[in-house]
Amino acid sequence: VVSLSHLTNSEAILVRTGSGINSFEDIKGKKLATELGTNGEVLLNMACEKYQVSREEIEVINMPISNAIAAFIGGSVDAVVPGARILPTSATMWTRS
Repeated sequence: VVSLSHLTNSEAILVRTGSGINSFEDIKGKKLATELGTNGEVLLNMACEKYQVSREEIEVINMPISNAIAAFIGGSVDAVVPGARILPTSATMWTRS
């Protein structure tokens, strides 16, 4: 049994401003970091289903959230699903709706 009631609009998929990723569909072929087995992966799966993007079309990199954020800030990944309440200012985000 999985409860999704803990997901709120504080979870987001972040992309670097100016990356050329203007919609979720643009994430195909890009590197996205998140920690598998967390609400970040749940949000990623929900976005993939909503926008009809296969997970296989995204290079999903599994790493602890702190490392994922560092990779995003350092520019080695194109997108990150950091978890709740961690939103950099120079990013575009899609929240759950």
